[in-house]
Amino acid sequence: MFFANVRILWILLIFLAISVFLVLATFFIKKLFLKSIFQKEGHPLSDINFFTYNLKIVIFLISLIFISISLLDPRWGNKSLNVDLEGIDLVVAMDISRSMLTKDVMPDRLNKAKNLASKLCAYLVGNRVGLTAFAGYAFNMLPLTTDIDALYSFINELSTEMIDVQGTNLEDAIKKALELFDYNALTHKAIVIFTDGEDYEFSPVKQAKEAARKGVKIFTVGIGTPNGQMIPVYDENGNVVDYLKKEGKIVTSRLDENLLRLVAKETEGEYFYGSDENISALARKIDEIKKTKFSNQIYDFLEPQYQYFLAIALLLLLIYLFLPEKKVKFNFKGWIKLIFILTIISLLNENIYASLASRGVAEYRKGNYEKALELFQKAFLKDEKNEKLIFNQGNTYYKLNRMDEAENSFKKVINSKNKIVKEKSIYNLGTTYIDKNEYQKAIETYKDILLNGDKESEIYKKTLWNFLYAKQMLNQTNQNNQKEEQNKEKENREKNNNKQENHSQKNSSSSQSASSVAPQKLSQNEVENLLNLIQEEEKKHIGRKEKAKALRYYPRNEW
Repeated sequence: MFFANVRILWILLIFLAISVFLVLATFFIKKLFLKSIFQKEGHPLSDINFFTYNLKIVIFLISLIFISISLLDPRWGNKSLNVDLEGIDLVVAMDISRSMLTKDVMPDRLNKAKNLASKLCAYLVGNRVGLTAFAGYAFNMLPLTTDIDALYSFINELSTEMIDVQGTNLEDAIKKALELFDYNALTHKAIVIFTDGEDYEFSPVKQAKEAARKGVKIFTVGIGTPNGQMIPVYDENGNVVDYLKKEGKIVTSRLDENLLRLVAKETEGEYFYGSDENISALARKIDEIKKTKFSNQIYDFLEPQYQYFLAIALLLLLIYLFLPEKKVKFNFKGWIKLIFILTIISLLNENIYASLASRGVAEYRKGNYEKALELFQKAFLKDEKNEKLIFNQGNTYYKLNRMDEAENSFKKVINSKNKIVKEKSIYNLGTTYIDKNEYQKAIETYKDILLNGDKESEIYKKTLWNFLYAKQMLNQTNQNNQKEEQNKEKENREKNNNKQENHSQKNSSSSQSASSVAPQKLSQNEVENLLNLIQEEEKKHIGRKEKAKALRYYPRNEW
């Protein structure tokens, strides 16, 4: 047993001490008063039942103790709450072509799209979501998942450097997004595309008709302005050095709202210009789509037991009220009434108060994470060994972007004997590391599931995706570090030409140091099968990109 409101213990102790003093003083004074009254009116003192009188004092004090215990919110016994998950399947398609660097909206089209998509994430809680990125071709980054934070994280990692073939291939974006849906599922489906719509060479309307045939609605969000602006070209340090040119002339990129309206209209969807107000309108349109049950989730918490202490306190107070201070004959009817009242109380007391944990779950599902955390913490204060509660606390910290506290919570249960808790904690810990840009730690964390998990399970597949993503991001980080070292090397050579050889050697060692951060290779004896599987997945999901390059039609307009 532990007390969820242990923080008020000192207040209760002070309250009890004062109450005991006042009660004893009151009863003592009253006792003296009764003696004086009885003697004045000529009644014998033997008429006063001093035993019941003293007993009433004890009963009253004990009832105060039980009320105080109930206020401390005692808890014991695990309880699970099975929550049905209802929603739709929705894929967010993000344009990461070079034209999205245009600054006709601030700070630029890509960052504007990322900000709007991130705001949309807050409205998508309870649905299954996926992510597709596209430029000259499209690729799927995130399979359908209820993890909204994963979508948010992936959106914020998007950049125009992820795809080397430029252009705005809306046709391929719709095609790839459609591949993420499970058409055997009864859920309704939708695609939200954030783009400037500057597609002059492909057939997005044709692909939109295919989406309509499959029952998928498409909502388009236009990023940019119809007047447009020039597309900047940046150097390695992020400085604008020129503007994109075609045949010697500077290219002006413009928002094509007509095309985006046509694509949406083909699927009975709707076009929205990219603004904060319109994102709220888009969220309302998505919310109008009929939701269906696709899964359930179990929340674990400790059951509040304070109602029992409160019931005992009420029982003692009733006894206190019924006990006579004078000697009287047995009142049979009175005791029958007392037994009847106590029976009614015993039948009603079990569900007097709602569980704080249940309220926390309700707030969590609404997205009120601060309130949910406040409620959950009352169940965590003195039950640090309860692994499921610690896991739920970690999830709440993660939602609040308190990554260090989320990391500490997940670390406490990654060695759990409960397989489900262990796998979910490892997965969430790895995801936390990704959000903290600690990709090497994420890679090492995911290994446990990839080595020992069920290859057919959903969490195994999600872990593998994240493992490959972490490897990709770590390699990009290392490359950026190497570029920084090379820039420093260049500066040093310019300043110290007479020591070029020495500086060259130092920079060489620095480059080796930077490259040494690369992901550590897994043990040959332990993970040979894993490496084979990763290679297969890379061929399937990432390697497909390389294979397609040899056969791919390169757009004429590469922006």
